[in-house]
Amino acid sequence: MAYNLLLPPNAEGEREEFTTGCNRIIIIGANGSGKTRFTDRLIADTSPESFRMSALNAIYNTTTTDPLPGSIDTLYQQAIKNSAFLRNDNYTQIERLIALMVNEEMMNLLDHKLAMAEIENHNASLPVSKLDILARAWLEAFPNNRILRESGRILFSNHQDGESYSQLRLSDGEKAVLYYLGAVQYAPKNGVIFVDSPDMFLHPSTTTAIWDRLESMRPDCMWIYTTHNIEFLASKGNSSRVIWVRGYDAARQTWDYAVMPPDGGF
Repeated sequence: MAYNLLLPPNAEGEREEFTTGCNRIIIIGANGSGKTRFTDRLIADTSPESFRMSALNAIYNTTTTDPLPGSIDTLYQQAIKNSAFLRNDNYTQIERLIALMVNEEMMNLLDHKLAMAEIENHNASLPVSKLDILARAWLEAFPNNRILRESGRILFSNHQDGESYSQLRLSDGEKAVLYYLGAVQYAPKNGVIFVDSPDMFLHPSTTTAIWDRLESMRPDCMWIYTTHNIEFLASKGNSSRVIWVRGYDAARQTWDYAVMPPDGGF
């Protein structure tokens, strides 16, 4: 499958149409090089197919929301209008994500109960929910930890002591994995998933495996990572296209960048 992107203006003010058969692009640059603004321009140009994931914003941002049409924040606001179970008091994106998945779970159960009440639908099956998929993938990532569903909320249980607890007691790394495994399911079909700082909060020994698992969950999408981490690039670079952002002219809103050859080193 060929993917086409219109890249932001280069130092000469020209825009390049970038076509690749690879579904993974890594945007790399030093701190202050303008790579985040470069990515934001790409997101604006690919909306409404764009879907943004940032563990840092999801866990700690309580002041702003993601305005993209299919973002977790937008879907949450839409769901509030159509659900009697959701409340508008989830202040972070990870909280809104969990609320969305629990709401879907409850609606599936109600629909299943109604279907079973119909004489001709006694064999109606309960659909697989996003929370089901999350729970299975979570157990793969953390074999000694389970996701529990209890009284309209999700809890976590460690096999060693059997104690259950909320996501508030998870480490930042665990919260990041939880967020990614849940959020990726909401990306639009055949969309473009933008990931900011994919290595943040994750242990280097597990980063590659986690992102391989996430990409396998959405093979229909193009993945675009923005990072300054050379180690992440090295782990993914052989099967990725790389765009090196070297500088940004704020006055002209142009970027000094280079699309690296597909078989070249960095």
